Amino acid sequence: MPRGGKKGHKGRGKQFSNPEEIDRQMKAQRELEANGGVEKEEEKSSGSDDSSSEEEDINKKKSGVEGLIEIENPNRISQKSKKVTELDVNAPKELSRREREEIEKQKAKERYMKLHLVVMTVLCCSAMVGT
Repeated sequence: MPRGGKKGHKGRGKQFSNPEEIDRQMKAQRELEANGGVEKEEEKSSGSDDSSSEEEDINKKKSGVEGLIEIENPNRISQKSKKVTELDVNAPKELSRREREEIEKQKAKERYMKLHLVVMTVLCCSAMVGT
């Protein structure tokens, strides 16, 4: 017996498709390609109201899991393209983390040098006065 209790696939029975079913599917596909899918859409719209067709459009937009689950992820940001007229050229550019840290580092160094200069002048003056 294999580990994990899983059974192999070799002993299973084979499943064959029915030739009539294959022919039916192929005919439906050929009709769809020939008509461009117009027939099926006409049949659906003739039997339904305008409100239901709007609901179908909404359902068609959501594909996969989105149609089943409402996603409320605050971190998910949809990419929206901006028009040239909406862009603000004069807006302040946001700095990257590295750029911000570099500016903070330079300012800290300048503060240190200023304080160091003040302390050294005070020490020198007090040493001169003391002698």
